[in-house]
Amino acid sequence: MKNGIQYQVKVTIIGARQVGKSALTVRYLTRRYIGEYKSHTDLSYRQVFCIDGSSVEVEIVDVSNQPEDTSVPTTRAKNSDACVVVYSISDRTSFEAAHEALVALQTNNSTSCQRKSFEDDNKDEQEINLSPLSVPVVLLANKKDLGHLRQVNAAEGRELAKQFSCVFCEVSAADPAESEPEDLADIFNQLIKEARSFKIRQQDANNNANNNNGSSHNNSRQRKRSVYIINRMLGSLMGRNSMPPELPSSRKGGTSQMASSMPNVAGSFRSVFKKRSV
Repeated sequence: MKNGIQYQVKVTIIGARQVGKSALTVRYLTRRYIGEYKSHTDLSYRQVFCIDGSSVEVEIVDVSNQPEDTSVPTTRAKNSDACVVVYSISDRTSFEAAHEALVALQTNNSTSCQRKSFEDDNKDEQEINLSPLSVPVVLLANKKDLGHLRQVNAAEGRELAKQFSCVFCEVSAADPAESEPEDLADIFNQLIKEARSFKIRQQDANNNANNNNGSSHNNSRQRKRSVYIINRMLGSLMGRNSMPPELPSSRKGGTSQMASSMPNVAGSFRSVFKKRSV
């Protein structure tokens, strides 16, 4: 990759309208708070981070919702390496939309891969089902500073996150102090770290699968070549002139003529192998 970048990670931010997706993104990238956003198009931000000694280019896509659209456009999270689902604690409708978004991000329960939750950084990696989510996901309950307008309890958010095996945090883009002890920067950094590790494991698994397929193809070619060589050896041993005797042209005496000729055929085969064995 160019400019010494070793890895690339794409993170998508999705959620209902006016839950603070853009404010959270800008707060993380610039440590500043901007309260008003009127963009009706997706916004993409790129920044290079150093994670565990590696240079990682992170693309954060802030997915916009159209004014007439009340659903969460989860299709634009396709091909992402990680996803942040946002709702507002002061808007129950946005919480329900977050639930629908998580359902849309579900994958086949049989999918499994090496994945470690960043809540268990001190634990050994173990093979667990990625179901129901195929990529690392964080569920963020924004506007924690508006506790007096709360419509969604923290326990409800934790239960929803538990249901989908993802990380949950209550934060405030407007007042970082309200996000303690779960600092917003730490949450994003850990998500990016997990997404990078998950992507590496996927690439390794794909490479191993390709190597196994290549090995099977080579073995098949080798078997075909061995059969070809054996056929040539047998043809050489028998000789081109050691052909079966011709059948008699008439029925008269045919049976006795065929029977009398068979010992000669056997004798010719014995003489060939006898000569080869000397």
